[in-house]
Amino acid sequence: TLRTELIGDEQRLESAKAMLNLLLGRHADAPLGKPQPLAAGDETFDSRELADRAIAARADLKAAALRVKATGAELTAAEREAALPEFAVGVEYLQMPGEPDAWSAMLGVSLPWLTGKKRADVRRLDAMKGADEIALELLELSVRAEVRDAFVRFEAARKSVAIFKGELLPKSRQSVDVSRTSYEKDKASFLDVLDAERTLRDINISGGEPTLHPQLVEIVRMLRRTCPKAQITISTN
Repeated sequence: TLRTELIGDEQRLESAKAMLNLLLGRHADAPLGKPQPLAAGDETFDSRELADRAIAARADLKAAALRVKATGAELTAAEREAALPEFAVGVEYLQMPGEPDAWSAMLGVSLPWLTGKKRADVRRLDAMKGADEIALELLELSVRAEVRDAFVRFEAARKSVAIFKGELLPKSRQSVDVSRTSYEKDKASFLDVLDAERTLRDINISGGEPTLHPQLVEIVRMLRRTCPKAQITISTN
């Protein structure tokens, strides 16, 4: 019913207000100003450039890249230890009862290729490095997919707005005018006028219903990390 739809609209409105306050760093019930009409922008974006900027700004990607470097450094050190012999040199001063004092020297050589422990460490670190590289690559692909999805949604929304403002809304308004004129000339019924006005109202509602992208919070956080001095303004229609 109409009352049920109204309750649902009020719930979505309050949820949108809470989300906007979250993005602005305020309490969920903080008052918001009156929304201003939002004009569709004509900016052009490159999805690859946006993905590169997102990857450069993601802290989890930076951490994953550092893990790859750290594991690679450990692997290099382990390979060196497994290939080069280790030398040990020692000097000891001896005091024995009834005997003259003496000095003792020691020289030891460890051959790592005769034991399997060092080579096992190399294999373990090599496997860890491969796993870290795969995890980093998958994470980058995931970020690029998220950016691409947001980009496609943005372009589709912009085209929908263009169709809404350029075709649907003018035709619906024209239909209302024609229905009213026909009604005044007894060529249409009052129900025809109501039907045309109801269609225009439905188009206005569907074209102006506010929606928030599921990753809007993460997008705003990324913008803040990339451009910390930028002023972010969120407009609704």
